[in-house]
Amino acid sequence: MPEGVGYSSTNVIAGAGLELNYIGNHCYAYSGLVVATGGGEGTLLSFTTGAETIVGELCFTENERGSNSIELKAFINGIRVIDSEYDASPMETRHVFPLLFPPYTVVLIKFSAGGTNINGTAWFVGKTHK
Repeated sequence: MPEGVGYSSTNVIAGAGLELNYIGNHCYAYSGLVVATGGGEGTLLSFTTGAETIVGELCFTENERGSNSIELKAFINGIRVIDSEYDASPMETRHVFPLLFPPYTVVLIKFSAGGTNINGTAWFVGKTHK
């Protein structure tokens, strides 16, 4: 929730979804489990930041056990800033990417795997700075 906006019963305090949530000078977003089907893309997170700079980490994990290649893509204001492609591992691996978001930044995080269905989860945790 942007600075200056009061808490109410409709504000999300904890949960999954595409949006960025604020608590004091901390912010977070949890995608929950997202399925990319048949080699298509799955949208993990999609949000616009508030009026402050944010410094934090984007984390991603998936459950692919096959020989497929996994691709994670992050876009900031429409520009691809992360394009991480790797071979699926036999166990879940967490991938961490440090990120800095200027004020009013549009963020989109997607993932895919060639020709198969996979489950993926992403989360972003950061701090706001004036």
